[in-house]
Amino acid sequence: MQNLGLILLLLRLTDALLDPLIGYVSDRNQASLKQIMILGGAFLILGFNGLFWAPITFGQQELILWFSIFTAFSYLGYSLLAINFYGAGLNMAQTYEGRTALSSWREGLGLGGILLAAILPSSLELFLTKQTAFQIYGGFINISEIKNERE
Repeated sequence: MQNLGLILLLLRLTDALLDPLIGYVSDRNQASLKQIMILGGAFLILGFNGLFWAPITFGQQELILWFSIFTAFSYLGYSLLAINFYGAGLNMAQTYEGRTALSSWREGLGLGGILLAAILPSSLELFLTKQTAFQIYGGFINISEIKNERE
């Protein structure tokens, strides 16, 4: 597991080094931002799904390699989307005050989302079974199962 910690550190360092490059390329290719963001979404979908669908026949070394590759795809996709999304949002405001207000709202709502994500699972468990609570939390709502729990 010591290798996993080193791999995570290297992935984050690589991500931190790529972020300015992504910003630079995006600034120079304003006409292609839509395609860049679509590419980012594809990388994020591929990476995130890959993290959950590792082959069960893999050994530890293969799993670490699988994890590394799909985590890198996830980081790259997220960075492509976030950097361009934030940049596009800031381009909407024409003044310093407008950019500050927009950034404040974005960060405040982001913090609210993080808090909601932290609170929601245990709050749902107060009223539902753990399985149903996490199905709702994960976006997989089975209405008949919820209905059966109440009866």
